[in-house]
Amino acid sequence: MHGLSGDFTPPSRLVRAVAFTQAALPAETAPQAVLEAFHILNAFDIRFGAVRADLASGGVDYTLWTSVADLKNLKWYFRTYDGQSIRAVDFPEAIAAAKGKTKAIKMDSKQPVEDISTKPNKHPHFAPVRLKRNCRMLESAFAWRPCLVRA
Repeated sequence: MHGLSGDFTPPSRLVRAVAFTQAALPAETAPQAVLEAFHILNAFDIRFGAVRADLASGGVDYTLWTSVADLKNLKWYFRTYDGQSIRAVDFPEAIAAAKGKTKAIKMDSKQPVEDISTKPNKHPHFAPVRLKRNCRMLESAFAWRPCLVRA
Protein backbone atom coordinates (compact mmCIF):
# COMPACT_ATOMS: atom_id res chain seq x y z
CA MET A 1 0.00 0.00 0.00
CA HIS A 2 3.04 2.23 0.17
CA GLY A 3 2.63 5.18 -2.15
CA LEU A 4 -1.15 5.02 -2.37
CA SER A 5 -3.04 8.11 -1.34
CA GLY A 6 -3.77 7.83 2.39
CA ASP A 7 -1.31 5.00 2.96
CA PHE A 8 0.12 4.08 6.37
CA THR A 9 3.36 6.05 6.08
CA PRO A 10 3.93 8.60 8.85
CA PRO A 11 3.60 11.64 6.53
CA SER A 12 0.25 10.43 5.16
CA ARG A 13 -1.04 9.65 8.62
CA LEU A 14 0.03 13.11 9.88
CA VAL A 15 -1.79 14.90 7.06
CA ARG A 16 -4.96 12.90 7.74
CA ALA A 17 -4.64 13.53 11.49
CA VAL A 18 -4.43 17.29 10.99
CA ALA A 19 -7.47 17.26 8.68
CA PHE A 20 -9.55 15.06 11.01
CA THR A 21 -8.73 16.99 14.18
CA GLN A 22 -9.46 20.35 12.53
CA ALA A 23 -12.83 19.09 11.27
CA ALA A 24 -13.94 17.64 14.63
CA LEU A 25 -16.77 19.36 16.45
CA PRO A 26 -16.02 20.52 20.00
CA ALA A 27 -17.19 18.14 22.72
CA GLU A 28 -19.29 19.36 25.63
CA THR A 29 -17.75 17.07 28.26
CA ALA A 30 -14.44 15.35 28.88
CA PRO A 31 -15.89 11.84 28.37
CA GLN A 32 -17.36 12.95 25.03
CA ALA A 33 -13.99 14.42 24.02
CA VAL A 34 -12.22 11.18 24.89
CA LEU A 35 -14.63 9.12 22.78
CA GLU A 36 -14.33 11.60 19.89
CA ALA A 37 -10.54 11.36 20.09
CA PHE A 38 -10.72 7.55 19.89
CA HIS A 39 -13.05 7.79 16.89
CA ILE A 40 -10.54 10.06 15.15
CA LEU A 41 -7.69 7.71 16.04
CA ASN A 42 -9.61 4.77 14.54
CA ALA A 43 -8.64 6.16 11.14
CA PHE A 44 -4.99 5.54 11.93
CA ASP A 45 -5.05 2.00 13.30
CA ILE A 46 -2.77 -0.27 11.33
CA ARG A 47 -4.11 -3.81 11.23
CA PHE A 48 -1.64 -6.65 11.61
CA GLY A 49 -0.03 -7.37 8.25
CA ALA A 50 -1.08 -4.17 6.47
CA VAL A 51 2.47 -2.79 6.71
CA ARG A 52 5.42 -5.07 6.20
CA ALA A 53 8.57 -3.52 7.58
CA ASP A 54 11.04 -5.95 6.07
CA LEU A 55 9.80 -8.49 3.55
CA ALA A 56 12.91 -10.64 3.93
CA SER A 57 12.43 -11.13 7.67
CA GLY A 58 8.65 -11.18 7.58
CA GLY A 59 8.43 -8.31 10.07
CA VAL A 60 5.18 -6.37 10.26
CA ASP A 61 4.14 -3.06 11.78
CA TYR A 62 0.78 -2.66 13.45
CA THR A 63 -0.92 -0.54 16.09
CA LEU A 64 -0.05 -2.15 19.44
CA TRP A 65 -2.03 0.36 21.48
CA THR A 66 -3.85 3.66 21.12
CA SER A 67 -4.11 6.23 23.90
CA VAL A 68 -5.83 9.50 24.74
CA ALA A 69 -4.79 11.82 27.57
CA ASP A 70 -7.19 14.06 29.50
CA LEU A 71 -4.74 16.64 30.83
CA LYS A 72 -7.36 18.62 32.77
CA ASN A 73 -8.64 15.62 34.75
CA LEU A 74 -5.28 13.80 34.81
CA LYS A 75 -6.59 10.61 33.19
CA TRP A 76 -4.98 8.42 30.58
CA TYR A 77 -7.18 6.18 28.41
CA PHE A 78 -5.94 3.34 26.25
CA ARG A 79 -6.93 0.29 24.28
CA THR A 80 -4.76 -2.41 22.78
CA TYR A 81 -4.74 -4.35 19.54
CA ASP A 82 -6.25 -7.40 21.22
CA GLY A 83 -8.46 -5.53 23.70
CA GLN A 84 -10.50 -2.80 22.05
CA SER A 85 -12.37 -1.86 25.23
CA ILE A 86 -11.20 1.52 26.48
CA ARG A 87 -9.50 1.39 29.88
CA ALA A 88 -8.56 4.36 32.04
CA VAL A 89 -5.89 5.26 34.56
CA ASP A 90 -6.71 8.09 36.96
CA PHE A 91 -3.24 9.40 37.80
CA PRO A 92 -3.95 10.83 41.27
CA GLU A 93 -5.66 7.57 42.28
CA ALA A 94 -2.90 5.42 40.76
CA ILE A 95 -0.17 7.44 42.49
CA ALA A 96 -1.95 7.22 45.83
CA ALA A 97 -2.48 3.47 45.43
CA ALA A 98 1.20 2.95 44.58
CA LYS A 99 2.23 4.39 47.99
CA GLY A 100 5.55 5.69 46.72
CA LYS A 101 6.54 2.49 44.93
CA THR A 102 6.99 1.96 41.22
CA LYS A 103 4.09 -0.01 39.81
CA ALA A 104 3.41 -1.42 36.36
CA ILE A 105 0.04 -1.41 34.67
CA LYS A 106 -0.78 -4.50 32.67
CA MET A 107 -2.06 -3.45 29.26
CA ASP A 108 -2.60 -6.86 27.65
CA SER A 109 -6.14 -8.17 27.50
CA LYS A 110 -8.49 -10.00 25.18
CA GLN A 111 -11.55 -8.31 23.76
CA PRO A 112 -14.71 -10.05 24.92
CA VAL A 113 -17.31 -10.76 22.25
CA GLU A 114 -20.92 -10.77 23.41
CA ASP A 115 -23.29 -13.02 21.48
CA ILE A 116 -26.60 -11.18 21.21
CA SER A 117 -28.23 -13.55 18.73
CA THR A 118 -31.11 -14.36 21.05
CA LYS A 119 -31.35 -10.97 22.79
CA PRO A 120 -32.40 -8.47 20.10
CA ASN A 121 -34.89 -6.65 22.32
CA LYS A 122 -32.20 -5.84 24.89
CA HIS A 123 -30.10 -4.11 22.24
CA PRO A 124 -31.95 -1.24 20.53
CA HIS A 125 -29.56 -1.23 17.56
CA PHE A 126 -30.76 -4.73 16.64
CA ALA A 127 -34.52 -4.24 16.59
CA PRO A 128 -36.43 -6.92 14.62
CA VAL A 129 -37.12 -4.53 11.72
CA ARG A 130 -33.44 -3.81 11.40
CA LEU A 131 -32.58 -7.49 11.55
CA LYS A 132 -34.85 -8.12 8.59
CA ARG A 133 -33.37 -5.19 6.69
CA ASN A 134 -29.84 -6.34 7.51
CA CYS A 135 -30.63 -9.84 6.28
CA ARG A 136 -31.94 -8.42 3.00
CA MET A 137 -28.78 -6.33 2.65
CA LEU A 138 -26.56 -9.35 3.31
CA GLU A 139 -28.52 -11.48 0.88
CA SER A 140 -28.28 -8.90 -1.89
CA ALA A 141 -24.64 -7.99 -1.23
CA PHE A 142 -23.27 -11.49 -0.82
CA ALA A 143 -25.99 -13.64 -2.40
CA TRP A 144 -26.45 -15.47 0.89
CA ARG A 145 -29.56 -17.62 0.80
CA PRO A 146 -31.13 -17.90 3.29
CA CYS A 147 -29.91 -15.34 5.78
CA LEU A 148 -28.80 -16.95 9.02
CA VAL A 149 -30.81 -14.62 11.25
CA ARG A 150 -34.54 -14.15 10.68
CA ALA A 151 -36.72 -11.96 12.87
